[in-house]
Amino acid sequence: MLKTDFSTPFKRLPVAFQERVIAALKRLKAHAQGAVSSIYIYDLIDQNTLCCSDPSIPAYLGYSPQQLEALGEFGLATLIHPVDLQSVAAHFQRFSTLTMREMITVPYRMQRADQTWCWLRSHDTPLIQARDGFPLKILSLVEDISGLQNANFDHFSDEINRLEAELGRLTAELDCLSAEVEQLA
Repeated sequence: MLKTDFSTPFKRLPVAFQERVIAALKRLKAHAQGAVSSIYIYDLIDQNTLCCSDPSIPAYLGYSPQQLEALGEFGLATLIHPVDLQSVAAHFQRFSTLTMREMITVPYRMQRADQTWCWLRSHDTPLIQARDGFPLKILSLVEDISGLQNANFDHFSDEINRLEAELGRLTAELDCLSAEVEQLA
């Protein structure tokens, strides 16, 4: 069960900040379709997670603190599917240009401790900005969309089969037309 109170560090924050987090969290939850797996606040300046819900992403994926530490310097990034690395990196680069109340989303796969892949989707919005508008802290809601993605893949697979059949039919028709044109020439 996801606990959204962020534990003790969150409760020590000023009430006004807690209220801002709760309001932003409601905006993010309105866009979530899967099961929410984790919520966290990320500090862009210090490049660290200030607080997160229970379970954290590593715990949700089945990793112990020791296993996470063993992943080394790049930690969780090493668990992102290689095909998704570029889109996730581009997503994180957008953090520096986000405006208040703007939300961005990225779907990606991560490897669980049991070596299977799950689909996650991260919804991110600025929580605190500097006077110049640069986001300082980001609120993120991560949801498990594995079930949604599998359903989409089944749909896409059917659609791909239909399009391949249509392409085959059109190719055969084009071949017939080309043969007729050659006979006329």
